[in-house]
Amino acid sequence: MNLFVHSIMYSYYAAAACGVRFSKPIRQSITALQILQMVAGTVLTVLSISYCTDPVDYPDRVILNLKIGLVMYASYWVLFVKYFADAYYFSTPAHPQPDAKPKKE
Repeated sequence: MNLFVHSIMYSYYAAAACGVRFSKPIRQSITALQILQMVAGTVLTVLSISYCTDPVDYPDRVILNLKIGLVMYASYWVLFVKYFADAYYFSTPAHPQPDAKPKKE
């Protein structure tokens, strides 16, 4: 999943750097894919932690690595959701529309 999301993401960055403009739904979809990747990573890491209960097969360092991975995925999840909300719901337009009526001074 990581390769798939990053292939789309970096293709988008390359095209945007070359001047290609993308619609808001395309940009939102890319960010949504990144969020989905973090959700999947979080779920898989939680499942891994719950299955790795035998200390003989899974020493403390393995559990520690999984917990660190969980913090990483969860923090990226929060950051991507915040970015999505800020960029697509709470942002001001880049080019505000002029008023229909001129203001009187």
